[in-house]
Formats: sequence, structure tokens, C-alpha cells
Amino acid sequence: MYAATRALLGAVTEADVARAVDDFVVSIGGRVQPGLLRHRDGVTGVDLAGDGGPARHACVDAFSVAGLLLEQALPDLIVDADRALRRLRTRSRFALAPPDTFGGQEAR
Repeated sequence: MYAATRALLGAVTEADVARAVDDFVVSIGGRVQPGLLRHRDGVTGVDLAGDGGPARHACVDAFSVAGLLLEQALPDLIVDADRALRRLRTRSRFALAPPDTFGGQEAR
């Protein structure tokens, strides 16, 4: 979890955020499967893609330690990933604003 949090803090692109979440799933013994709603090994009910990109779901063996770790840590990691995405999107929106404005508003 520590490595995933560090990766989210250092993310500079949306792909970095997705990679941090995927790497966490793999690090605890799970797999990331594209677009699956159900899988024979069991699937979390969380779409790892968030609000962008193709659907990805975390797959773990049923009744496994990986499944317990995923249940425990993934909700908080998804919240942190969403915050990282909002931070990146806000930063890029302000970066596109002309120098004399802040977020499209005239500087005062």
C-alpha cells in the first residue's frame, strides 16, 4: 500500500494513476482483467478505471489472503486515485489558462 500511495503522489499523468492501482493489485497477488463483471476466480465490484478509460476489474482467488487484502485496502486506494486524478485535471486546466488569469478568471 505504501508503494501505491507513493506512486499516486508522484503521478504526472492519468496513466500513472492507473498503473499505480494496477501494480497494487498485482503486488498483493491479484490480476487486473479488462471489462469483466464476473470471473471464475472472483472479482471485486469496483471498476478500477474510475470515470475514464476502458473498464478494468481486480481478480483474486476466492477466499484468499489477496482477496482479504484487496477488500481492506482497495476502497481507500480508489479514493486516493480519484483525488490524484482530480489534482492532475485541475493542474492541467490551470496550466492552459493565460498568464494573467487564474482558472479563466481575471487576476485581481
